[in-house]
Amino acid sequence: MLEFRASAGAEAQGEMTLTSMAPGPDDRLRAGPVTRLRPMGMGRYALGDASGAQEVIDIVEATPDVLRLSRR
Repeated sequence: MLEFRASAGAEAQGEMTLTSMAPGPDDRLRAGPVTRLRPMGMGRYALGDASGAQEVIDIVEATPDVLRLSRR
């Protein structure tokens, strides 16, 4: 499960945060580390974490049932 939220603050204009949720040992969802999403253009986003590492993802297909991504 993925959770998206808009970032607060004027310097974060257009940015969002992404939190991945995975089942824990007792099957309750546990949040993973928060990742920042920065728009880079049409269907392209930079993913950045607290350590400053960045990856780029492209949205390949987006329908109500499917979200297909490509990582660079």
